[in-house]
Amino acid sequence: MRFRKKPMEVSAEQYTELGTPVKGMCANAHCLRSAPHVHTIHDNQSVMLALNDWVLPEPDGVHFYPVKPDIFAKTYEAIEERDPTEIKDGRIRSRICTLMSEMLDNPDDVGIFPTSVFMAKMEDFVLSEIEAAKKEAKDQQNRDG
Repeated sequence: MRFRKKPMEVSAEQYTELGTPVKGMCANAHCLRSAPHVHTIHDNQSVMLALNDWVLPEPDGVHFYPVKPDIFAKTYEAIEERDPTEIKDGRIRSRICTLMSEMLDNPDDVGIFPTSVFMAKMEDFVLSEIEAAKKEAKDQQNRDG
């Protein structure tokens, strides 16, 4: 059987200096100085780290594993870091224009534009965007452990 690795985002830190811990390393003082390692999901097995190894979380989010720099470079690519609460401008601009067009195209029977309806729709839209951004941030946090 053949398999394809599922596309997913991971957090990783590169171990570049002896004695300087990265997320996932055993934090025991002796280990930091003389035997840097991580504990994997496999019966809490210890795996030694070499300088420049990348440290990634296991799928359980509790244990970690090292990846050699050349393998990491072939397997992963950097993604643009962004504020999870940042809202996509194009989609928002489009939705606001649609709401404004609806308001301008539908005056009431005396020719007044229903701004209260527009504002209520805008409030609903903004609140849904905030909730979506919070959910996305929480999902990312859960994936990152």
